[in-house]
Amino acid sequence: MPNAGPRSVASPSRARNHNSRPPNRGAHIHSGQDSVTALDLLTVPEVMARMRVGRHKVYDLIRSRELRSIKVGNSRRIPVTALAEYMAQRMEEEN
Repeated sequence: MPNAGPRSVASPSRARNHNSRPPNRGAHIHSGQDSVTALDLLTVPEVMARMRVGRHKVYDLIRSRELRSIKVGNSRRIPVTALAEYMAQRMEEEN
């Protein structure tokens, strides 16, 4: 019987990507007195949708420190409370 060549390995599309696990939704992040759960953190696209602005605007607000955020790995997360504070401050400035 002829040699069929090297044994096939699972295709990359079928290989389990351990980096694509969903976040631990019950995780707590402690910062000073505040305790924030992972459910209380928004992604940049979620903030974009809530504010109806573009990605560049959200990152500008983060860079200028008008909108608080934290770094999780290579990603930015915005606490729901930070977005509420920013919006309240903007509303106050408008009035």
